[in-house]
Amino acid sequence: MKKCEKCQKEYEDTLETCPYCSPESMFNANENEEGETSLFELQTNDQPTEGKIATLPKIFCKYCGNEIVDGNDYCNHCGHDIYDKDKRHCINCGNLLEPKQTFCDKCGHKATSINLPQKIVNAKNHFSKKKMIIAIIAALFAVGLVVTGIKIVPNLFVKYDTYLAEGDFEKAYDKAGNDEKDLVIKENIAAIVSSLIKENLKDSSSFVLREVYIEEKLKNVVIKEQGNNSYGGAVTSYVWYQWNNEKSEFRSYGSCSDFDKEEIKSWDDTDDMIDKLTENIVKDFVKDFIDQKKLKMESSAVNRINDLNKNGKLEDIKLLDQAKKILDKKDDDSKS
Repeated sequence: MKKCEKCQKEYEDTLETCPYCSPESMFNANENEEGETSLFELQTNDQPTEGKIATLPKIFCKYCGNEIVDGNDYCNHCGHDIYDKDKRHCINCGNLLEPKQTFCDKCGHKATSINLPQKIVNAKNHFSKKKMIIAIIAALFAVGLVVTGIKIVPNLFVKYDTYLAEGDFEKAYDKAGNDEKDLVIKENIAAIVSSLIKENLKDSSSFVLREVYIEEKLKNVVIKEQGNNSYGGAVTSYVWYQWNNEKSEFRSYGSCSDFDKEEIKSWDDTDDMIDKLTENIVKDFVKDFIDQKKLKMESSAVNRINDLNKNGKLEDIKLLDQAKKILDKKDDDSKS
């Protein structure tokens, strides 16, 4: 066996020159290995043919798969050089091109054209269709997972106060733990009473909730609110609401803006005296009530109710069935 100094491949001793670099040397051989090759290499049969002139083997481009024209050192389909992978030729005239050259400077032919064999084109189209089908199936599966995740996953991690901020007290109550359910009920009651106070204001759009106080029995609620008077000035006052079991609703029992006692004068008539006595009773109750700091609700609850009001949801809040049951039950227990 001989070894080519140019391509470093071995070939038969009977050949004068390397058949890989100079395929025409195969015509001078006494023996021949028939067949085709790919990737610029010769494919041979195991059995030599004696007494026949060797035929020139076919050489195929390893980049595009097309057959190399006899005598060419480049592929006239894609332009790649047979011996140097970094070199490209013009597929029209064979002129050597620069790496980033897109048009031949000799003949002007476009240098990026690659003509694949039809078998390869058909195979690529076949696999492309299969890939497209697989991609579509995968995309539909992914969409299904996303839709399912949108419906299920958020419910696994959402907290009860998220539902409170949305005004959905039923979901908030269901999501809350045992220690949190009382907070949900109290915030629900605070929202209900705030809606009643807003409704009675001369300028309902000016309503702002400042503080909320609710007793453990839930029967009495005192709210500090702000609203505009007839002259457009902001006025702050405390409003006392109490649960009325017969009417099954919260009803106002009075309001005050300060805790200074009304002095009864000798010239006051009966109606004036009754009004002042009533005002003093309301002031005494409210003052004693708000002095119990443990009855004051968190500012976060106040902020959520104000946000519901700004978003136009405050009037839509309904009293929870759980809250009503507790209110009615407390009233029954007190009677017994």
